[in-house]
Amino acid sequence: MSYREGIRTLEWSASARRRRSRARAHVHAGSISLMLTLGLLVVAAGLCFLYVQQSTALRSLTAQCEDTRQALAEAREINAALAYEIDHTFSLQRIADFARNRLGMIEPTTIRYVQRTHAPGS
Repeated sequence: MSYREGIRTLEWSASARRRRSRARAHVHAGSISLMLTLGLLVVAAGLCFLYVQQSTALRSLTAQCEDTRQALAEAREINAALAYEIDHTFSLQRIADFARNRLGMIEPTTIRYVQRTHAPGS
């Protein structure tokens, strides 16, 4: 092998090594790019899942809040009806009517006073 052929061989082998190194770097960069893309896709999918989960939880809590408001309105209506019934039940006129009609009581027509002649013990 001549000197020139040896230099060409060395140049060729150095050139081939550089090409192989570049190819490996290109493959390595491609795999890094692929891994970054997959990582971003996983993060995006996780965020989408989190959004759907939070939306579902928010809808559920909103429905519970509305149910609670309806139950509170019903309880207030019942409370108002019971307060009216209590006021109506304990009115003096109703008690007097109950005493006359159900118990047969009558209002006194004459009032008799008993006069004491002397105080006891004196």
